[in-house]
Amino acid sequence: MDVNTGRYASPATAFAIGSYLKKIAFYLEGLSHEVNKTVLENQKEQKRRKKITLPSTKDIRSLKTYLEKRQHVHLEKLKEKFKFEVWKDLLGVTLTLVQLFNRRRAGEIERVEIDDFLQYERFNENNEMMVNLNMREKTQLNNYVRFLIRGKLVRNVPVMLSRMNLECLNILLKFRGQAGVDPNNVYLFGLPGSTEAHLSATSLMREFSILCGAQNPESLRGTELRKHIATKCSTMDLGNTEIRDIAEYLGHHEKIHLDHYRVPNAVKDIVRISNILEKAQDSQDENLIDVDNGHHSNMEHISHNPNVFDTNSAVYHADIVLPSVSDQMNVSSRLSWSIDEKSLVHKEAAFYLNNLEQAPLEYCQQLISKHNSLKRRSANSLKAFISNEIKRRKKQLLNPGTPSIRKGTRKYWSNNEKMMVMKHFESYLTTNTLPSLRVCKTIIDKKPELRRELQKC
Repeated sequence: MDVNTGRYASPATAFAIGSYLKKIAFYLEGLSHEVNKTVLENQKEQKRRKKITLPSTKDIRSLKTYLEKRQHVHLEKLKEKFKFEVWKDLLGVTLTLVQLFNRRRAGEIERVEIDDFLQYERFNENNEMMVNLNMREKTQLNNYVRFLIRGKLVRNVPVMLSRMNLECLNILLKFRGQAGVDPNNVYLFGLPGSTEAHLSATSLMREFSILCGAQNPESLRGTELRKHIATKCSTMDLGNTEIRDIAEYLGHHEKIHLDHYRVPNAVKDIVRISNILEKAQDSQDENLIDVDNGHHSNMEHISHNPNVFDTNSAVYHADIVLPSVSDQMNVSSRLSWSIDEKSLVHKEAAFYLNNLEQAPLEYCQQLISKHNSLKRRSANSLKAFISNEIKRRKKQLLNPGTPSIRKGTRKYWSNNEKMMVMKHFESYLTTNTLPSLRVCKTIIDKKPELRRELQKC
């Protein structure tokens, strides 16, 4: 193209290049869909075959007991005298206890900011929220405080602290300056060295899971603990409200919580679902009586009922009134496209077909008005025909090895053929029986015009 005049020296070449680029784009789009489909199938297969070992309640209790004992010892030592090793160890133990109780992500809990922690909420008996609570709920409310932190996807997610963890964090903050932590370090579990230094929750969980003597320390990890609580909830028969509440607390979308964090529970399937399947297999209809006990069952009535289909003989008897030949011929049939109609559409709509673009409804109406041979077609049916042809061409582009010619068009029965079949097979139609292959061949020999259809009989 001449940039000065804006004209093409070879317009046809430019037009052809545009068409080829569109076809290449369609091919690449289809290829990407195939690749994505394969990737998703492989991911599902790997997820299905991956063995997920959730932490046992015994191991979780062992880790909790070990951390609480260690926390108590270091807290008493720190109250007596400041030592950096004791301060740092108490900081790590408290972080892991908070993560273990709240089942928070490691990155969320290790990056808790001091300003967020200082906004914690505490309730006492004078609070109006306590009025409608029972004694157990009031005790729970007195035992914990709550504050919000930044979660994944900028969500606000809550963190709850017991009285012991709250006391430890307040003391840790008190000795923070003596520990040498930079005053500009905003993290609650910050370390000396830089303004961004903080403890690693993942490393601490890995270390303490071994030291606590758990039978399966590899299962005591942040993600597995989050899956554990999600799976545990599935055995508690929680309602939709409770499921939504726990998902929001963990920082999950409800669908993600159910699909990805809740591990399929084999115990639940075996205990509950197998019981339902056993009942469905062993249960008997109250109308069916045991034949072995000398009683007649409904099966005998069914076997002698003339209105029941006999699959062995391929013959069924029923009190059915067959419609007359004229009634059967009046049934509306599909209006197939003739060769002349197809050729005309391929010629007139070549622009849309070659560029693989959908034809507007207005264009289809104009085309019908222009050609009398298309008068029996509606604009919607013409548009659907063009759309189907475009789909066929796209498929041909994505699979160049397949032949471009269709396997064949369906041939419908003409009225004359229907009349001949009704006449020659009247005895079979009235008795509701099927003719044998030899009978069909005999009729074909007598009436060669039926060869096209009856040879398939």
